Amino acid sequence: MGMAGDTTKTRASSIVCPSCGEVYDSPDRVTEILRNSGFCVNLTCLTDLSHEPLESVLYHKSETRRSTDRRAI
Repeated sequence: MGMAGDTTKTRASSIVCPSCGEVYDSPDRVTEILRNSGFCVNLTCLTDLSHEPLESVLYHKSETRRSTDRRAI
């Protein structure tokens, strides 16, 4: 039970390629996956990451930025 919960928390803020360990923990890094047709950008890996929760990383990080942006107030 604890193991599944830990995985979910980790995936909410970053994506780690299960094959090579490449970490995508910012909207810019996730955008690299999208530009690469859903595949890991590590040229020696190229694992399909399209099934990963890309939107949750983009959404999670944009909410963090929004709360600290003074113009949003």
